[in-house]
Amino acid sequence: MYIARLNDRGTMRYIIRESVPGPTGNYFVSRDLFDLGSDPARFIHYGARGSFYLDPEVEAAVARQRTTPAGPDPEELFRPFLRAEARREAEFYRPGYRNFTPTKLSGADIEYLERRTHLFDKRRLHYLRYASLSQARLHKAPLKLFLPLLYKSRDELEQLFIAQEAVLEPAEFRQYVYVIFDLQRFFPETAAQVMPEALDQEKMAGILETEYCRLFDDTAFRVGLAEADLTGYLSRYLIMFFDYGFPAASFEKDYIRRFINDRRTFRFPDRKVVVDDRETAALFGVERVELERMSKADLTALYRKLAHEHHPDKGGEHDDFVRLTDLYRHLRKNKK
Repeated sequence: MYIARLNDRGTMRYIIRESVPGPTGNYFVSRDLFDLGSDPARFIHYGARGSFYLDPEVEAAVARQRTTPAGPDPEELFRPFLRAEARREAEFYRPGYRNFTPTKLSGADIEYLERRTHLFDKRRLHYLRYASLSQARLHKAPLKLFLPLLYKSRDELEQLFIAQEAVLEPAEFRQYVYVIFDLQRFFPETAAQVMPEALDQEKMAGILETEYCRLFDDTAFRVGLAEADLTGYLSRYLIMFFDYGFPAASFEKDYIRRFINDRRTFRFPDRKVVVDDRETAALFGVERVELERMSKADLTALYRKLAHEHHPDKGGEHDDFVRLTDLYRHLRKNKK
């Protein structure tokens, strides 16, 4: 499940979608769950200390239509639209290193990543992770690097890459396109691997146009996506290439870029929450042992029901609402 950002005649529009198996079961397609309009933030309600909950209308519509129980909670999807205070508060409750559980790939996962993920997608992920001109190590990269490609429709994948490409500087755009379309294989010169700006740029532009059309016509790549939608997604690479140049060579800039690429994500350290069994039972109406036995979905459903009752706007007590939220996040973060 994801939020698609669509440019609708100059206005940004947001839709909650999910990827589901296509008619043959060999690929995935996207389906709409809820139209958020131009302002998803209007469906977020705030309490004290950065606490928040989603409008019941959204949760009910998603729960009613959703066919895949796995995946992010709706609250996670709305994280980019939170107020700064709520976003900072939410970061405290993201699982830290000590709570990290390595992902175990099943046989089906491995088969999917090896045989059913597109090479163009792998090139994009590889560059966004390593910012390397060379693709020589692509086929030796660990399969876990490509986990974001698992079981997603073409629409969801393109939305994923649009979000990840936001880390690129404009000076990287042309180099990025050069790498992901693997244009260096058309140039025997040594410069193709270390200094693409020294190559014949007119020849490179012609090759890119050919490779762009080849990718566009590749049914294995575009499967499940309308031609007009695919054009809207892929055309950004033509803009990246023709509207920007290669970055100027600079040891200092290369060092800084590598430093930034290795540290592109940041998480606040976990906040310690003191849990009192009596207080927990009083707020949730059930014993802590029972809460720990609940699934993540059941705990979340109970919290959202109680959050409505305790919310200050609904006549509840401010301190109870804040404490309820703290305890819920503490109990939930270790659940699978």
